[in-house]
Amino acid sequence: MAGPESDSKLIFSLDPYHVSEEFGFILPDPLDKLPAYYQPWMDIALRFPELIDSHDLRSHVNKMPLLSSRFLKNHHELRLAHLALCSMTAGYVWQEGEDDPIEMLPCNLAIPLWEVSQRLGLPPIITYADGVLANWRKKNPEGPLTIENLEQLFKFPGGDSTRGFFTVSLLVELVAAPALQNIPTVINGVRSGDTEAVIRGLEVISQSIQDMTDRLNLMHAHVEPSVFHGTLRVVLSGWRDNPCMPNGLIYEGVQTEPMHYSGASAAESSLLHCFDELLGVKHEGHGGAFLTRMRSYMLPPHRKLIEDISLQPSLKTFVQQQANEDLNQAFTQCVTKLLTFRNQHINIASRFVVIPASRAKRTAAHNKGQLISKTPVQLKGLGTGGSSFMTFLKTVRNETKQTVLPITNSKLIFSLDPYHVSEEFGFILPDPLDKLPAHYQPWMDIALRFPEHIDSHDLRSHVNKMPLLSSRFLKNHHELRLAHLALCSMTAGYVWQEGEDDPIEMLPCNLAIPLWEVSQRLGLPPIITYADAVLTNWRKKNPEGPLTIENLEQLFKFPGGDSTRGFFTVSLLVELVAAPALQNIPTVINGVRSGDTEAVIRGLEVISQSIQDMTDRLNLMHVHVEPSVFYGTLRVVLSGWRDNPCMPNGLIYEGVQTEPMHYSGASAAEGSLLHCFDELLGVKHEGHGGAFLTRMRSYMLPPHRKLIEDISLQPSLKTFVQQQANEDLNQAFTQCVTKLLTFRNQHINIASRFVVIPASRAKRTAAHNKGQLISKTAVPSKGLGTGGSSFMTFLKTVRNETKQTVLPITSEKNALNTNVSTM
Repeated sequence: MAGPESDSKLIFSLDPYHVSEEFGFILPDPLDKLPAYYQPWMDIALRFPELIDSHDLRSHVNKMPLLSSRFLKNHHELRLAHLALCSMTAGYVWQEGEDDPIEMLPCNLAIPLWEVSQRLGLPPIITYADGVLANWRKKNPEGPLTIENLEQLFKFPGGDSTRGFFTVSLLVELVAAPALQNIPTVINGVRSGDTEAVIRGLEVISQSIQDMTDRLNLMHAHVEPSVFHGTLRVVLSGWRDNPCMPNGLIYEGVQTEPMHYSGASAAESSLLHCFDELLGVKHEGHGGAFLTRMRSYMLPPHRKLIEDISLQPSLKTFVQQQANEDLNQAFTQCVTKLLTFRNQHINIASRFVVIPASRAKRTAAHNKGQLISKTPVQLKGLGTGGSSFMTFLKTVRNETKQTVLPITNSKLIFSLDPYHVSEEFGFILPDPLDKLPAHYQPWMDIALRFPEHIDSHDLRSHVNKMPLLSSRFLKNHHELRLAHLALCSMTAGYVWQEGEDDPIEMLPCNLAIPLWEVSQRLGLPPIITYADAVLTNWRKKNPEGPLTIENLEQLFKFPGGDSTRGFFTVSLLVELVAAPALQNIPTVINGVRSGDTEAVIRGLEVISQSIQDMTDRLNLMHVHVEPSVFYGTLRVVLSGWRDNPCMPNGLIYEGVQTEPMHYSGASAAEGSLLHCFDELLGVKHEGHGGAFLTRMRSYMLPPHRKLIEDISLQPSLKTFVQQQANEDLNQAFTQCVTKLLTFRNQHINIASRFVVIPASRAKRTAAHNKGQLISKTAVPSKGLGTGGSSFMTFLKTVRNETKQTVLPITSEKNALNTNVSTM
């Protein structure tokens, strides 16, 4: 948004811009038939996948009559015609895949496509406005707008994954409709100086962007990355900035020189352009130029809306001038939600293009049934629109981040000071040591070679030769944490060196005694815990660099290579982004104590965002961890000797106790974060699951355990919310619980992919699993997590108990803005 218009009394309205109140930018009620004259187009377009599979789409198009577009009478007919013609064009060009694109479009297709494109103001190539906004219908016309009840008018190659891709994109657009309807509310509020109206509008926009992120996340459930990369990405590609078609495409009968057009891209969606202009997000350089060019691929009314929003008085300047904390918070939340959406887009781009591209390049296979090049290097790093997309997406994300305004903080009474919680790192140990006093070098020598000793099957022999050392020379908390990590790593290796089929039953005294001593001093059990493997076991590769997955590594490596590193680093990042949530728990508690509703709302909004960020980071597991490695190697090493069929008798700690002891393995349930959120929000866990979670607290550091207990003793937040009967407070609370529910749903998805599916495969093959520690019969730990829980039942129970904490919707506003994920 720029300087004020000449007449500030004019009311800004969406009426001129073809924006539907219910559907937003989506074309309402698209046609599925054209006049009979155009049946030759429909006959081919409706058989797009079939004709690609049989390699005869080009021959069918070549026999097609040249038809005039003059019998297309209205906008809906033109949109269906453009979709049909562009689908045929994509199939004609890419029928033989990346290795043999066509260089000339025949006139019987090129001429009517050009005519229809000119009438619509769209380019003569498949666009987002075609593939997503116009290519949909309900299976049951009376049914809801859900992923189960939506399908495409024209199917594209790629089966269910392609349907999932287009339908999820459509749902993202659909939930954005309330945001579009509230853009005039914000603009008119800025013009008239109505702060409350601006806040209301921004809150609706924030919720819509959050809903967009939630829908976007469905890509993981409904689209197979290899299908997107190997088939749909190719079909949606264009002939500009595309090494496969450096000369462009000749449209026969239209122009003798080749033309260059970008392929269908999410950057052609008008949504984020509108939000950027409203919020004042500035995109410069090549990325800004690319986004500006993408506007020429939008329908003219949508393009005009973006331009007109940019001409309105600056919202960001208005927020800064008002110096109103609630307004500042509403604005910042809106930008933050947009930032979260873009982070999620980056995650999806990585999983659906970068990783499949890397795999395709390594295999250089023929990719049977796909259109990808047999030597898949040509479109490396490019999006369908021709952009070097990862660089572009990250630049756009970083430019969004720069728009965030500082938020003022309330004075705290309940404090985190006694609980060893870092403002920057949360529960993570800040600046962990990587060396112990020289006296303990024998421990370090073995622990630092953990994977190597496992591979050579000689870790036990090295431990057996290790001297028995006293822990009394460990002088501070950081030294004790590193010692516990080293000793527990050796213990895991000693027990599981030969895998699930031959665990050891006694830990030798030269390892067991110092481990017991250090554990007693820290208040931790004598086994590898989450506090060791995640919260302590990290360092920056470049000490001056950022806390990113690329710049983080473990002090002690575990077997499993890059996947193991990815697992621990992603877990660390989940903890890291939760730090703002922890810092705002006192804000909420003190707000409840003092009756400060606004403080409670502010705190809950920050916690909601942190939990969303946690979900986004957790989702990186799909990118950085190979399920078979986690299941076959790391899961075994992290397993314990309680409720584990591989070690039904437990483990004897020689020199400590003559009877076996039983301890659970390292588990995410030992992380203190979700326990804190549950106690704060009043999520109640009963039965076996509740007992298991309570027991997991004994695997936490005492200060973190004490924080959870002290939160549970505070006045009930849930009761406070119910008593206040404040719509905004109810919404903030429900959003927080919903984010927690979403996180737990994502955890269930990961658990299924990383344990249930590999376990099923391992059981079927019953192979020796070379290089892995998994049982040769692959049945002992079936259905068990590293902590020994029957984890899928447990996770679903915990998820359902979280869902029960959601308060009933009490108003029309909440009914509109609350999206409780049931997954």
